Amino acid sequence: AKPEGGRLHIRISGVPVFDHALAFAGYRGSGTDVTREKTMAEEILRQAKTDPLTGVANRRAFYEVASLESERAARYSRPMVAMMIDLDHFKQINDSYGHDGGDLALKTFAEVCKAQIRKNDLMGRIGGEEFALLLPETDLDGALEAGLKLRQQISRTVIKHGNLRFFFTISIGIAELKTDLD
Repeated sequence: AKPEGGRLHIRISGVPVFDHALAFAGYRGSGTDVTREKTMAEEILRQAKTDPLTGVANRRAFYEVASLESERAARYSRPMVAMMIDLDHFKQINDSYGHDGGDLALKTFAEVCKAQIRKNDLMGRIGGEEFALLLPETDLDGALEAGLKLRQQISRTVIKHGNLRFFFTISIGIAELKTDLD
């Protein structure tokens, strides 16, 4: 039975069949539903590349894609920037609101950031409260504008943690890939 809204994966195998005179008579085949195994393998791969708390790329996946994107940008002399983003005073958030509050701040940051970036931009969690953004086809001016908008949006975001409310700020560093080293 086809999973609701999903795809059915069938493994088909066959063997040639010969008649009594050893002449080829066709194939005999069978199919096995491997949807469950295929779905589990896809989920394992997704988990291997995703930060479980925030749902963004983990460090390994981010650096793999960033390496490929950097090579592509250099090859075709296309602009690209990377941003390193740090949640300011994150230890204080954890100390004041507990690890649940810190986790909520991290998840909220990731959600706000994902809503701000383009489909082809890449976001990854690099460390505890450190994130990276890769912005292909973006020059330094575009990155500065995007970074400013993100900082403003985060500073206006109020975190609701039980009866408590808090906010946080971020610091951003920007590096531009230079392909024309004249």
